[in-house]
Amino acid sequence: QKFWSVYNNIDGPEKLGFRSNLHFMRKGIKPIWEDPHNEYGGSYNFKIPKSHSPIAWRDLLVLLIGEKVEGWLEDTVCGVSVSSRQQCDNYQIWTAGPSDEAREATIRSKVVDLLKPAEIQSFYFKSK
Repeated sequence: QKFWSVYNNIDGPEKLGFRSNLHFMRKGIKPIWEDPHNEYGGSYNFKIPKSHSPIAWRDLLVLLIGEKVEGWLEDTVCGVSVSSRQQCDNYQIWTAGPSDEAREATIRSKVVDLLKPAEIQSFYFKSK
């Protein structure tokens, strides 16, 4: 209930100004690479068309607070960010650890499946 009371009173990605960011991070973790929690990790990055972004943002947050993501990600999720762009919004799932090609393919498949009908574009992992 606490989550929904906050979620219902903040603007989502559809209300962000161009090149603005919205971050949902674990308590005590900053959305910067220099934060000690992020220094050995990276982020799964992808784009979602503007028309699907509000629902994808909501669904991703619900998955994170329900701790459903860490089960298939097999790593500590530090948070998620969305950055407003012209045609698509850029998403990042921040993790405390590294990734490899096989893991990236598995996680891409899960993200695509869980965020349907949103069209996931340009999925990749970025190390710190």
